[in-house]
Amino acid sequence: MTTTHKNLIDGIMLLLLSLLTYISSAILTDFSQPPIEDAAMLMRYALHLGEGFGIVWNPGEPPVDGATDFLFMCCITLLYKAGLSVEHAVRILTFTAHLLTILLVYLMNRRHHGSTIFWASILAIYLILNPGIYFVGVYFGTTFFALWVLLSHYFCQKILLSEDLSYTTIAAFSGFGLIACLTRPEGILWILCSLIMILWKWKREGLFSIVSISKIKPAAKLFFLIYFLPALGYFLWHWIYFGTPLPNPLYRKGGGSIYPYSLIISIYLTGMLMLPLIPFFIWEWVSLKKPILSGYTIFPVGIFTVAFFFLSNEMNYGSRFQYCVLPVILISPLWRKEITFRLSLSERLKILKGSLPDLNLLIYGLLFYGFLIYPWVRYQRVMPVLRDEKYPAAAILTPFAGKGYTLATTEAGILPYYSRWKAIDTWGLNDKYIAHAGGVTQTYLDQYCPEVIMIDGAILPEKEREWSAMLDTLYQYVRNRPYTLAVHFYQPEPEFNHYYYVRNDFPDSDILIKSLRKLEYAGKRKRW
Repeated sequence: MTTTHKNLIDGIMLLLLSLLTYISSAILTDFSQPPIEDAAMLMRYALHLGEGFGIVWNPGEPPVDGATDFLFMCCITLLYKAGLSVEHAVRILTFTAHLLTILLVYLMNRRHHGSTIFWASILAIYLILNPGIYFVGVYFGTTFFALWVLLSHYFCQKILLSEDLSYTTIAAFSGFGLIACLTRPEGILWILCSLIMILWKWKREGLFSIVSISKIKPAAKLFFLIYFLPALGYFLWHWIYFGTPLPNPLYRKGGGSIYPYSLIISIYLTGMLMLPLIPFFIWEWVSLKKPILSGYTIFPVGIFTVAFFFLSNEMNYGSRFQYCVLPVILISPLWRKEITFRLSLSERLKILKGSLPDLNLLIYGLLFYGFLIYPWVRYQRVMPVLRDEKYPAAAILTPFAGKGYTLATTEAGILPYYSRWKAIDTWGLNDKYIAHAGGVTQTYLDQYCPEVIMIDGAILPEKEREWSAMLDTLYQYVRNRPYTLAVHFYQPEPEFNHYYYVRNDFPDSDILIKSLRKLEYAGKRKRW
């Protein structure tokens, strides 16, 4: 096949994959739903930054890094300043990143690994059917982060597999790695894993000898200039601007503790993401005797998965914390043409041809189920369309936004973002004092005297003790101060409790109480 024909076929496949991505997004996702809680938090920061208040939770207060996805937030702000709404900016960025990741998985397998059209396309389709589009639907920046991790890892692979130390490759590896780190803190982990693999390979091949060190020196200098210096500058700026070296949620979700439950869940979710791919890696390790190639994938994926031992699993909707490993797995060196599973298996199982009715048909049947049916069935089941009942409540609060009222809430996403009220995140993801003090106190709440307090009575499993302490503080606060229970939404199984309390000593208290009592939660009972 000539290069022209190859380019034409690949171009057609890219168009078909783009069309399939669009069709699947229309089928799998309801784009009319509001953002999910953590996504709405980030959107509030982007909105305030775009309005000129800085990176703040409440305008006029000191900066706080509760957004975590720093670069993603900045990109949203730029599009907002260009005239788009925050919602449209998020959707454009996340869907574009999702589509580019799918197309790059196809192209990287075709051009870098020499995979067949069949293999490259089925791997891309597998990514289409996985939960990336669900994250787009609920406004998470997960696909944006996954794109930069994929690009950084691709150029790391080029260095590992072809010893390509050209300025272009080193600059791309360093630049995309920097973007991944600026997008989310976990990006640092990918760069560290990449450097460990590169240094191990160089040591194994004797490139640290006096003769070979001259080849490495320019690459090290370029990495230092493009990645290390800007990353160090950002870290110092972050510390000075926010007053803390790390994003605020890490102090609340991590806090120096260990989370065995999070580790178990992380391993399980990573396994579920790559379940149909696992036999291929086992086959290489057991039969093909080339574990180093897939090791370039398994090592960073394994380290990244285990790292969640130190972070609470809260708000890990649809395995969004682990999702970025999937595109990396889909461009593994395992899919190189010379070790393609289909070819290798047929060579090694010729002796079984007589006992199996049609070996190739069996293999393609398993592939069809594993790569196409499995993700469709799994994520249709575990990722239902979310209907956040707090959105209508936020609409009730919005007309009072300009009156200087304060909302204290355990659910600091939808309500603060859409109400535009001054807000206290009582859990502390967006409150520096609460995050570092270990919890909210009645004395702290008295500094604000919030007009409305919303309490979600559910217990957070990963932080049961801390969450229960927060609930006790809030319940005691509303009992000992002049608050009226406006409405309580509940159901026994599964247990559900949302309480809305209104302070009864300000001019609009009666109006707010009456309005909140008209609110309905689908399928929930209410009382007051």
